[in-house]
Amino acid sequence: MSDLRYPIGKFQWEDDLSEARRGELIDQIAEAPARVRAAVAGFTEQQYDTPYREGGWTVRQVVHHLADSHMNAYVRFKLAMTEEEPTIKTYEQQLWAETPDAKTAPAEFSLTLLGSLHQRWSVLLRSMSGADFNRKFTHPEHGKITLERLLGLYAWHGRHHTAHITSLCERMNWNRVYIGEFRNDAREWIQPGWFVGKFMPRPPRQTDKVEFKYWEYDEGDVNHPEKTSATLECTLILEGEITGLIDGKMVDLHAGQYVVIAPGVANGFPKSVGKKVVGLTIKAPSDPSAKKLTGKD
Repeated sequence: MSDLRYPIGKFQWEDDLSEARRGELIDQIAEAPARVRAAVAGFTEQQYDTPYREGGWTVRQVVHHLADSHMNAYVRFKLAMTEEEPTIKTYEQQLWAETPDAKTAPAEFSLTLLGSLHQRWSVLLRSMSGADFNRKFTHPEHGKITLERLLGLYAWHGRHHTAHITSLCERMNWNRVYIGEFRNDAREWIQPGWFVGKFMPRPPRQTDKVEFKYWEYDEGDVNHPEKTSATLECTLILEGEITGLIDGKMVDLHAGQYVVIAPGVANGFPKSVGKKVVGLTIKAPSDPSAKKLTGKD
């Protein structure tokens, strides 16, 4: 990587976005808090206080900066949506990053803030029309800016700073061991349940070799849709009792049992739960696109 300041490249303005492209950028903003949280999962205080590059902010400052910056961005969206081309107030991001809270406060404060902020922000973004994204505000230094341009900027901004953290992990060889709590990790990621796989933000949890999913169901009918996977799948029942449709047959499983399903075998699992059930599903290799609804291309 030639320039550690721009691990995903410098930002490029995008104009005249299609509806599909706007949707992609909104998804990136919605996913950003989970990606940041996953990038710092398991960090020690020493790791949080490590600069992401020589002369750069510490990881702690990066996380707090994301909260500071995205709060300002959200307010700019709200101003432009409710006023006619308002002039926004700028802030000194370098000085904000040097205040005591940015340098010493637990990163969890801003991780929690980001999660709630982006939930609100995503609701607003998904409600906006094409005309709304053409609304403008006036930046004291850069002139008139559309909300469409601001959308692209902050979708990039979240990925940009997350990559500061993940690239640091790679250079520092912090990716060899990860200790986590599977219940918590499974609930925090953007694809609920999965805590190891190709789609995770950094090794060792990021791997194309295997996927792990933790899941729970309360007693009652579940009626999980029937799907066919192109990968090997193994499910372990840790607690409770469950019934599922596997290869055209109803199968009952209870705690202590497991089932291995070969690639290409249709299964609708689970269908009903006799007692609250807790399970672990393992798929190999990791391929999020490998499982499809039966009868669908």
